[in-house]
Amino acid sequence: MMDSIKTPIPELVGDVRAHVKLDPGFKAFVMWTKSVHMPVIFLSSGTNSIIWALLVYLIGLEAKDIEIVCNDVQDRPPKTKEREGGWQIKIHDHGEFSHEKGLAIRPYAEKIGEMPLEKRPTTFCTGDGVSDLSVARETDLLFAKSGRGMSRRSPSSSCELD
Repeated sequence: MMDSIKTPIPELVGDVRAHVKLDPGFKAFVMWTKSVHMPVIFLSSGTNSIIWALLVYLIGLEAKDIEIVCNDVQDRPPKTKEREGGWQIKIHDHGEFSHEKGLAIRPYAEKIGEMPLEKRPTTFCTGDGVSDLSVARETDLLFAKSGRGMSRRSPSSSCELD
């Protein structure tokens, strides 16, 4: 599907900036996590160059502390990303939704699982789509947006994903 987009990456980033709106509470959330020294890992099926540009544009330099784990773009030789049709997706890992977020977060979950119980942090994920179900299995809590088509039960929890 992404192969049908021929727009050069710099132009695409500009279009995304012009049309994508940030969830109203996200910047405050990022500021709060910084104040309590809580790491934020941004898992996405999107692309690093676009997500990074968007986060910096929408929340400023506070975005520098957010770890982004997602797909990326690479040149499509002989062209470069700056030219029409000059890029292609570089898949982070090949899962059902192009980037298997559960696989990406599993090393963090395993490291936390090795910690003594009294020192383990509570992990959580927020999500708005079906591609977030695999990461939900790897965390303690799930916060999901209402009305995003996630109204089925996660196999590892008893909460309704709605």
